[in-house]
Amino acid sequence: MTDDLSLQSYIILHNTARKLHFLARIRSKSEGIPQELGRTLNAISHKNGRCTAKDFAAHLRITAPSATMKINNLLEEGLIKKRLVSQDHRSFFLEITEKGEKLRQQINRQNIEVGSRIFSSFSTQQKKDFVKMLQIIDREIDRQIE
Repeated sequence: MTDDLSLQSYIILHNTARKLHFLARIRSKSEGIPQELGRTLNAISHKNGRCTAKDFAAHLRITAPSATMKINNLLEEGLIKKRLVSQDHRSFFLEITEKGEKLRQQINRQNIEVGSRIFSSFSTQQKKDFVKMLQIIDREIDRQIE
């Protein structure tokens, strides 16, 4: 019975994740905003102005060359800027520009709207419990990846 519930939980979680990804793709096409941009900007924002390229790559689980490409694209679009950490000009922190922050907030508002519709029939306590369960799942997946 426990194995059946584990499999059922895994299948539902996997299918839900795929549907959310599909929904994000549909929204990004209609809004004209690349679907990964919100996650990318949030990855930088979560470090409160102290995000290094290495932190950025680790948070998104991408290689250093992929992170460099994303960073360069964000710099070209004026969504982020580099702030030197030291005098040697090799170390820098990534910071979101005003333009990038406005876009990040717009994307997050859209995500909140979608989440509100999805969870409208849940009580506040059910939402809190669900978040706790998702955090446990997230930590376990991280543990298995590392």
